[in-house]
Amino acid sequence: MLTELVASGPFQRTPPRGGGPFVIYPTGCGYEKQRGADYDWDGRKRGTEPFTIFQYTISGAGRLAIGRDRHVVGPGQAMALIVPEDHRYWLEDGEEWEFFWVSVRGAEALRLAERARVAAGATLEIAPETADRLAGLCLNLMREHHDPFRTSSLAYDFALGVLQAATGPGGAPGETPEGVARVLAYLAANPGKSMSVTRMAEYAGLSRAHFSRLFAAATGETPADYLLHENLRYAARLMGGERTLSIREVAAQAGFSDANYFSKAFRRIFGVTPSEFRASGMYRDPARPWGRG
Repeated sequence: MLTELVASGPFQRTPPRGGGPFVIYPTGCGYEKQRGADYDWDGRKRGTEPFTIFQYTISGAGRLAIGRDRHVVGPGQAMALIVPEDHRYWLEDGEEWEFFWVSVRGAEALRLAERARVAAGATLEIAPETADRLAGLCLNLMREHHDPFRTSSLAYDFALGVLQAATGPGGAPGETPEGVARVLAYLAANPGKSMSVTRMAEYAGLSRAHFSRLFAAATGETPADYLLHENLRYAARLMGGERTLSIREVAAQAGFSDANYFSKAFRRIFGVTPSEFRASGMYRDPARPWGRG
């Protein structure tokens, strides 16, 4: 499939989100050959609604900086990035980079991407058979980009494929333990819930220490961090809804008793304050042609 993707020639597609309540959906896919310093992307300047990017190198190499860390992403390697984030990837004069990429939004996309990052970091070594499968999914997204239900399904397969590549053949996650699954289902059904780790463990029927270990293994996050991120994303959805809520009301409905702490936590994760996020209007317009984001 990688050979077929290359033979299709350079392309970029922006699949529509559609009207369905998708938990994961693609916002772009493409195959490109880039050359020179005009190619430059900054993860802090690509809007405020979170999304993930996977980019696999076919030939040449690109430069990647995440915070103070520096990488060269060469053939057989891929980047797994989350926006907004302090990262930049680019080319210098005379350098070339041939790659395919897929960008995906939605709470489930972020959760799977975060698990992949915990397992392997921001750069991954991709086995040829895995690269071929992911290239096939990218090609299908390009061909079927007008059907939002089909592209949502393809995006989910793609995100799972990236996670499997990050965890390795023997490390792919198995079934979520029953107690942890019960807590995850409860939190999904009660967005904005304020719940201590001790209470989560009681709900799971486990000791706090054992529950925390199982939860981190299943999700890639501590219970407290998972709940914080879920509630912040719920707050973002509230600010993108039809109702006009004050920031304090959004904080309260998203499980934060302290509006100042909510604002600081929101800025740390999204890179902007809640007021700036709302003023941008980005979350409220899911049909916006994001291009590569």
